[in-house]
Formats: sequence, structure tokens, C-alpha cells
Amino acid sequence: MSEFVAYDIETKTRYYRGEHKKLDFAIAVVYDSDTKKFHTIWDEEVYELPEYFQDAQVVVGFNNYGFDNQILKDSRVFAKGQWIDFSQKSFDMYYYIYDKHKVRTKISDLSIPTLNSGKVVIELPPDELYNLGEFDTLEDYCRQDCNLTRGIYEYGLDNNSVYYEDRSKSIHMLDVDWEQYKALRWRRDYLDGKSGFEWR
Repeated sequence: MSEFVAYDIETKTRYYRGEHKKLDFAIAVVYDSDTKKFHTIWDEEVYELPEYFQDAQVVVGFNNYGFDNQILKDSRVFAKGQWIDFSQKSFDMYYYIYDKHKVRTKISDLSIPTLNSGKVVIELPPDELYNLGEFDTLEDYCRQDCNLTRGIYEYGLDNNSVYYEDRSKSIHMLDVDWEQYKALRWRRDYLDGKSGFEWR
């Protein structure tokens, strides 16, 4: 059984604030901490996604409560039991940090000071890359986001802290406790009674 799986998803349609239309899955990159390998899943392979999560103790994302989890649910490839299992072990570093420290971060706000690594720079949004057939660039972009998610989570596990760079370029250390049972207990307590997360 894998200690954790980290993942990132991109879509072939774009989200605009205030819209509630379904976004179409394009690609996921999944990292398995047991094998230490990355796996790429394209839209035509989306039915394979559940098997990548089923053996993980924790499924880690960044803003996955606000974005990725809904894309996965809308993909309709999870059986009911599979989705319940996925949901119960889904952990979101973005919402954890917001809940504990009251700061809203981009992943690069954490990855650059914590890992000395940032996102892949792309000239077009991910949905346009997909629709123009720029698949290698899109995969590199998604893989790096997954890699940053993995790295931040592992750093937090090992050090009980991560670093955050604010808009004034000041660096702050943020205490975290991402041990498995504590992360999942936080998930349960945080989501209990909250509305707005339709994927649950």
C-alpha cells in the first residue's frame, strides 16, 4: 500500500469565475510514493484513474477540494464505493494552510522558498495547449505541478513546516502536521458541515 499519492489535473475547457459549467478532463499526472514513479493519464485513458488511487493511504493535491476533485467526480469513472474511499482520504494542502494560517497561496508561493523550484512557464493556458495539440508542453506543465505537490508534501512531512513567500517577497515559515491520521482527521473536521464542495 502506498503511503501517499500526489496528483494534478488539467482540463480542455476553461473555468471562468462565476460560471458553473462542467469542465472536461484532459490529463492527470499521478505520483506514487511507493514506486516513486510518475504516471500520465490522458482523457482517452481516464477510466484507468481509480486504480492509481485505490491503494494509497492519503491522496494529496493542491486546491483539489476547489478544482481537481470535482473534475474527477464529473469524469464518472469511479464506482460509488471507489469514490467514497477516494473522498475520505483526499487531502488538500491549499485549504489546510488557509485553515491553519489564514493565507491564500499559489503553489509557487510555497514551492519556490521551500523547494527552490517553480512551475513550468507556458505561453498559453492549458486548455488552449490541449486544443492546439501541444501535448508534450501540457504534460510537462502538469507533471511539474504534480512534482511540486509531491515535494511540498514530503518536505512538510519531514520537517513539520513549509515556507511561504508573500506579495512583498518576505519569507515565512508555516507550521504543518501532515502525518497521515492527523491530515485525514483535519480533512474530516474541516469539511464537516461545509457547503460548496459538490464533489463530496
